[in-house]
Amino acid sequence: MKNVLVVGEKTSQVKKFAETLCGSYKPTKLAKYIYSYQGIWYKSSKEIFNITFFPLSGHITYLDTPKGFGWNECKPIEVIQNLNSLKVYNKRPYVSLLNKTLDGNEELWLATDPDAEGDNIAYEVMGILKKNLTKNKITVRRIWNSSLTNKDIQASFANPREWVENLALAIQVRRIIDALLGFAGTRELTQAARRRANVKVISIGRVQLPTLNLIVQRDFEHETFKSKQLWGLAAIVLDGANSVKFTHILGNIHEREKIVDIQSKLAEVSTGVITSVTKNEKKVKPPEPMNTNSALVLLSKVLKKTAKQAMEIIERLYELELISYPRTENTKFSEEFPHHEILNNLSNIQILQQKVTQIKNPIVRNNGRKRDKEDHDPIHPTGSLKNIIKLNDMELGAWKIITFYYLSLFFPDSSSLNYALVLDIQGEKFTANFRKVLALGWRELHFWSSVKAGIEVSFQEKEEVRIKEIIVTETKTEPPKRLTDGQLLLKMEKQNIGTKSSRAEIINLLVQRGYVKREKSQIKSELLGRALIVSLTSIWDEILSGGFTSVVEEQANEIIAQNSSFNEILAKLRQKCVENHMKLINRIDFFVESFSLAKYPEVNEDKLWKLLARASGR
Repeated sequence: MKNVLVVGEKTSQVKKFAETLCGSYKPTKLAKYIYSYQGIWYKSSKEIFNITFFPLSGHITYLDTPKGFGWNECKPIEVIQNLNSLKVYNKRPYVSLLNKTLDGNEELWLATDPDAEGDNIAYEVMGILKKNLTKNKITVRRIWNSSLTNKDIQASFANPREWVENLALAIQVRRIIDALLGFAGTRELTQAARRRANVKVISIGRVQLPTLNLIVQRDFEHETFKSKQLWGLAAIVLDGANSVKFTHILGNIHEREKIVDIQSKLAEVSTGVITSVTKNEKKVKPPEPMNTNSALVLLSKVLKKTAKQAMEIIERLYELELISYPRTENTKFSEEFPHHEILNNLSNIQILQQKVTQIKNPIVRNNGRKRDKEDHDPIHPTGSLKNIIKLNDMELGAWKIITFYYLSLFFPDSSSLNYALVLDIQGEKFTANFRKVLALGWRELHFWSSVKAGIEVSFQEKEEVRIKEIIVTETKTEPPKRLTDGQLLLKMEKQNIGTKSSRAEIINLLVQRGYVKREKSQIKSELLGRALIVSLTSIWDEILSGGFTSVVEEQANEIIAQNSSFNEILAKLRQKCVENHMKLINRIDFFVESFSLAKYPEVNEDKLWKLLARASGR
C-alpha cells in the first residue's frame, strides 16, 4: 500500500475526489475550518493507495512589501527598483499543517484546478513543502482532470502527470509585475493627489487601467457625439398584394434640398423598371466551440447577468458535474474527444432526444483552433445528469444554452436565398435586399435568438412595376452605445487584456473601486474613473492602451515555452516598470492638475472631455 497526500484547491472538489476514488472517507479536524479526509483507493488488486486529501482555500500565499518598504518608509519607485521590496507571505496555519500532513507519505499529488492559475497555487504548495520533499525524496505528481465526473476523476488519478512548473512561473511573473506596478503606482498617484484634495486611495493595476480606459473612451465617444440630421428617400412598390420598400441608392443624405429635388422629379411618376435581380444562396457554418470568453459573452447577454455572475453560474455547473472545466481558451476539440458517449447520455433527456437523433455523424463541423498551451477541450456538457435537479431556474437556463450550443456544432449549415434588386424610376436608382430562409440548420437549436423567415419576391429583370408612393424619411445619427459586459469582454479578449479567469473579476473590481457603475445592462464610467484616465492619457499611453499588458503576456509565454528563464523575464519586465514609473514622476504635476477635477461635483463634463481630447491628440 502506498501513502499519498492529495492537495486540492477547494473543499467541495476534494470531497468529490475522495467519494469517487474511495467511496467513503474519514474527516480529521486540523484547525479552525480546516479538515483533511482519509480513504483507501483500490486502483487495482495490486495497487492500493492510502490517500489523505487536503483542501486549500485558493491561494495560500500573497505578495506584500516588508518592513522598510511601506507607504511612508521609501519612495514609491524603490518598490520597483529594489530586489528586496517584495516578499512572499504564507497564510498560516497552512505551513505547519501541510508539512505535518505530508509526513509519512511517499508521494504528493497536486490536484488544484487544472489550469495555469491552479498550477500557481500548486507552486505555492511546493514552496512551503520544498525542504520536506527534498529531504524525504517524495515523488510529486500533477492531477489534470477535465471535469468532475466519476470517469474523468478516475482517469486523471489513474494517470497522474509529472509536475512541470512553467505554467505556474508564468502566472507568478504576472503576479510580481502586477504587485510592482500596482504598489508603486498606487502610492505615487495617491500621495500626489493628496496635495490638492482629500482622497483615500487611488488604486491602479496593469489590467484595471486598460479595461477602465476602454469604458471611458466609449463614454467619451457617446457623450461628445454630435447628432446630425439625415434624410432618405424610399419608393413603395407593389408586388401583387404586398408592398415592398426600395431605398434610394444615395442612402442617407445630409442635404434635405437634394432629397426634395428628387422627390419633385418623381412626383408624377407611377411606374418604374426592375433593372437587376441577383439571387444568391448563402450558407453559414455552425459557430466555433465555446471557450470561457464566448460563454460569458453569451450567458451575460441572454441571462442579463454581469460577467462575474455568469462566471459563478458556470463554475456551479462544473462543480455539479454538468459541464467540463469552464476555464479554457481553446475552441478546438481534440480528435479523440468522446462525442459519441456524451451525445448518447444526453439522448436520455426527453427535450434533447429528438435533436440528438438528428445527428448522424458526430463530427464538429467548425472546429476552431487551440489558443493555449493547456490541453482542455472547449466547454461542453459532460453528459452526467444526476445533479440537474439541484439547479435553480437561472442555472438550468445556462445549462440548456451550453448544451444546445454544443449540439448545434454537429448540425448542418443554415442557408438562405438572398435577393439584391435595383429599381430605376426616371433615371433614379433604388435598391432593395431580401432574405428567404431555406433551412435553419444549426440555428434551430439556438433558441435564445430568433430568426425571421424572411420573404420571397416575384420581381423579374426588366419588369415594369407600379409605384405606390415616394416617401421622405427623416432620421438622426445615433451615438455609439455604452459598453455591456459582453462587449467589454470581447474588447478585452481582442486586445489581450486580462485572462479567461480574470476578466469578469476585473470588471467587478472597477465597480467596487467606484471607477464605473452599472446602468441596467450598460457600464458607465464615474467621474473618478474618468479623471484618472484623463490625467494618465499623455503619461501612460502604453499601459492604458493595453500595450504593456500584451508585453507581459508575451514574455510570460516565453517562460511557458521554456525559451527564457523566469529570472530573465522578471528582470526585463521590472525594467519596463521602472521606465513607466519614471514617466509618471516626470509628469506628476500634470496628473495632479487634471485629476483634481474629479473631486469637484460641479465640474463641467465638457471641460473634462476637452482635456481628454487634448491629451490624446484628438
